[in-house]
Amino acid sequence: MDYIGLLFSCPKGEESINCPFCQLRSEGLVNGLNRWKAMPVKKRNGLINAHLHCSLRDETFDCILSEINM
Repeated sequence: MDYIGLLFSCPKGEESINCPFCQLRSEGLVNGLNRWKAMPVKKRNGLINAHLHCSLRDETFDCILSEINM
């Protein structure tokens, strides 16, 4: 799966202040993309795992809220 789209924006619409992709986005598209391509695979996987963890945490929280509001 290709996560390069995370260099453009956060799919949630709002970035977490702890998002590791914020730094890459703040460097502009060309610089962020160049850094991404130059990164070791292990580091890229770490950034992707942080994104997935954040997404799952927010989805779980949304599910809990919807159950409370039923």
